[in-house]
Amino acid sequence: MRNRTVLAVLGSFALLAGLAAPAAAQKVVKIGDLGSKVGVFEGYGKYQTMAIQLAVDEVNAKGGVLGHKIEIISEDDETKPAPAVRKAEKLILQDDVKLLIGAVSSGATMAVMDVTKKHKVIHWNSVSCAEFMRTTKFHKYYFSNQPDSRMQANGLAKYIVDKMGKRVYIFYTDYAMGQSDGRQFKTALEKVGGEVVGVAGAPLDTKDFSPWFGAINQTSPDVLFVAFAGTDSLRLMTQPSPSPWRASSSSRTTPRTIRIRTCRRSTPSSRRSSAWTPTSWPGPTTRCCSGRRRWRRRRASTPTRWRRRRKACASRTPTSAASASGRKTTRSSWTCTSIR
Repeated sequence: MRNRTVLAVLGSFALLAGLAAPAAAQKVVKIGDLGSKVGVFEGYGKYQTMAIQLAVDEVNAKGGVLGHKIEIISEDDETKPAPAVRKAEKLILQDDVKLLIGAVSSGATMAVMDVTKKHKVIHWNSVSCAEFMRTTKFHKYYFSNQPDSRMQANGLAKYIVDKMGKRVYIFYTDYAMGQSDGRQFKTALEKVGGEVVGVAGAPLDTKDFSPWFGAINQTSPDVLFVAFAGTDSLRLMTQPSPSPWRASSSSRTTPRTIRIRTCRRSTPSSRRSSAWTPTSWPGPTTRCCSGRRRWRRRRASTPTRWRRRRKACASRTPTSAASASGRKTTRSSWTCTSIR
């Protein structure tokens, strides 16, 4: 499906760019790849280039687009609007690209949109998500496969209020994407009855987030909503903090909704806030990792087998009782701790 989509997009841009002329008129069609090649969004930029190359190799192997081979010209936007504009102008005016893909940062992408609109060049955004790209900045040459911040916020807010808690602290990276995510999530959360207990932004490429942890803890949130991306997201999610929270994430390197968990063998109840034991049947929404494994192994079972299995599990001794009686703890008595 993805390959067919790429072929359709490339074919469409070829027609729009007036490439239906005989192949002799132009032997090579150039595509501009504009993205972050170093720095906090390096991963996005490199994977964008790899994905474009895979698609182009496949298209060229089948004869190209309308008989034209495709060539990629890559540029680094330095994750900043000004360099992104300069590189976009260079790709369009000097390299004569017919399609520009990028950038990565929402701020850079919005700046490039002005360039592609001015020169009437097809612009394909694959990463950026600030809502302005579909509102005030939108133009007829612009296409995107990335959901914007409004879509993500509306999907997350109801789930968080229903499943995780109503008191939410919003923590975002202080530039176009993070500001957009934080703003749209606040609006969506309040619509479904949630409460924003605090809002804070950290500069792009922050190395240490500990200065913000104190303020977050003082508000005692049920959920910490984080809108970060790239290496910023990885640092935040792995950096030790004085109080591990349930976290909902709008970052681009983690699932859209997560809970911070650990899974280990049975421990005293004083060391965990909640735990799954064999007396609680592991259904498809169980928090326990071993329960999910059993669910996957038996999901094709008949209802009768489910009932027999459920009865067998209900008859087992809970983990704590098994330990107290001196019985050997087995893999089936693992617990899953939900750190809140």
